[in-house]
Amino acid sequence: MLIPRSYLYYAPEDLPAGSPLVFALHGYGGTAASFSSFSGFVELAQEEGFDVVFPQGSIDQFGATHWDANFDFTDANDVLFLTQLAEYLQSEHGHDPNCTYSCGYSNGGYMSYSLACNAASHFRGIGSVGGAMGGNDWATCAPSQPVPVVHIHGSSDNVVSYYGDSGDPGNWGGYPSVAEIVTQWASWNNCTSVNITTLPDLDTEDGSSVVLT
Repeated sequence: MLIPRSYLYYAPEDLPAGSPLVFALHGYGGTAASFSSFSGFVELAQEEGFDVVFPQGSIDQFGATHWDANFDFTDANDVLFLTQLAEYLQSEHGHDPNCTYSCGYSNGGYMSYSLACNAASHFRGIGSVGGAMGGNDWATCAPSQPVPVVHIHGSSDNVVSYYGDSGDPGNWGGYPSVAEIVTQWASWNNCTSVNITTLPDLDTEDGSSVVLT
């Protein structure tokens, strides 16, 4: 059965042909519209000169929007959806296939890692904020080529732990720690060293603090 899919696409004016394209993936239960409004990517696209697309995740069995990052509870095949969308936008808007990237928040970060594992020829670099690699991707990932990775994670995150979780909450398959993920990708990318930088605590409006590493 075909499932209708949607996305929001933003292109700053007067960008040259072959401009970069960035996929920005919302978190679990989120929407393309809300992510486009609070993520800051529209403003960043204007400042830095790239186009950005906000795809919409499909509804899972629990009634929540999600990305199927090789999870056991869904068969949405979002790798296929996002790679086909990348090919379409590259053709329609003249983007350089060598300059298409994915980043995401939480579940969107999981999905970006899944794209790096399964579609490295389409997504040449990925970023994850508060996401991880699901157990199935961690066990089977074999990227076809090096994929640069940026990982930002709060060490006090109580939803997706910085330190990993070997359990299987909701059939997400558990996940390794951020240090394990970064070290493994450094190996896959043929890096000779790994540097993890811890920033000072950032005070938030509610008085809590966050550490980015």
